[in-house]
Amino acid sequence: MPRCSHSGRKVADLRQMRWLTLGLLVIVAALLAARTAPSAAAWQHSTACEAEARALMYRLVQDPAALASFDTAADALGVQCPPPTMAAGSWPILANLFMQRGNHAWGQEQWDTAGTSYRLAVAYAPQQAPAHRRLAEVLLYHQQQPGAALAQLEVAVALDPADGYGYILKAHAYAALNDLPRALEEAQRAVTAANTGYAYLVQGDMLARLGRWSEAIASYQESIQLDPESGVTFYQLGHALQAVGRRQEAQAAWQEAQRLDPSFSIPGS
Repeated sequence: MPRCSHSGRKVADLRQMRWLTLGLLVIVAALLAARTAPSAAAWQHSTACEAEARALMYRLVQDPAALASFDTAADALGVQCPPPTMAAGSWPILANLFMQRGNHAWGQEQWDTAGTSYRLAVAYAPQQAPAHRRLAEVLLYHQQQPGAALAQLEVAVALDPADGYGYILKAHAYAALNDLPRALEEAQRAVTAANTGYAYLVQGDMLARLGRWSEAIASYQESIQLDPESGVTFYQLGHALQAVGRRQEAQAAWQEAQRLDPSFSIPGS
């Protein structure tokens, strides 16, 4: 009899375990269903938003005169289709749409609108370096926020370390913060990454601001070798030459700057 009682308890325990297991499976299935339903809805919403963005850009290509209505429609789409979280992924089509919106606002010198549009582009596709870089330009040059610009540029150069222009913008941002040694470091990185006349011009400007005139002259001369039509480089070279007492060469550089760009005036004339 005791053995039968013990066997009965074992059967009862096994049944209880089965019911507990079945209950857990039901709970897990319910949780998975709760997670899957919003994901499916979010996917459908994302698809609809991307389709509308494609249609807007297509209409703009077909009819460039529709730019004003494009701006209104893009703004409305931004409200209807708020940027996803990082976990939800990115929407490159919508990012491209708001890059175009920002570029149009830039052309109209509507800096706040441009900044808002580029922020949306960053939020839709945080892995796209151009959106971070364009937002940084607005923050740096038109909203006087060099610190905020640097935050965007750190991301941009991490995403695209071969882009020399990102380092040039960082150099200007550090210069705006009066950190000239860091500004020079970024200009030197720009020269290494891009080897362009503009990169050497910015490097020369940072060297000049540090009073390293001979190095600045060499950098300006290298810039001219790469871009001999740059009036501003000749103008800056003239100032550097004047600073070391090479007045005749400075005058010649300023005259060439004025020939290339009549808006320049020759100092002292």
